[in-house]
Amino acid sequence: MQGEIAFFSDGSAHNVISALSTFFAKEIGHRVLAAGDLNIVRGFGEDGDKYFAARYKTVFERMEIIGLPCVGPAYRNGRRADPWPDELP
Repeated sequence: MQGEIAFFSDGSAHNVISALSTFFAKEIGHRVLAAGDLNIVRGFGEDGDKYFAARYKTVFERMEIIGLPCVGPAYRNGRRADPWPDELP
């Protein structure tokens, strides 16, 4: 990728998390529901790439730290995506 500028969706998500963090001045006492398409996958990287799986994991870890754990969707308790993304096993 030499000479190219790449856009990584986890970078955008980290910017959003930083902006949201300003709303949470204390550990408890807030009620927030955040929803949206982060454009990243949880637990995987594109085409099984472990590097991106680790990068994406940091997004979900940061969200949980500020009190916004990921609660879904999950195929286990819901319906499977159709069409199924190529990058997922």
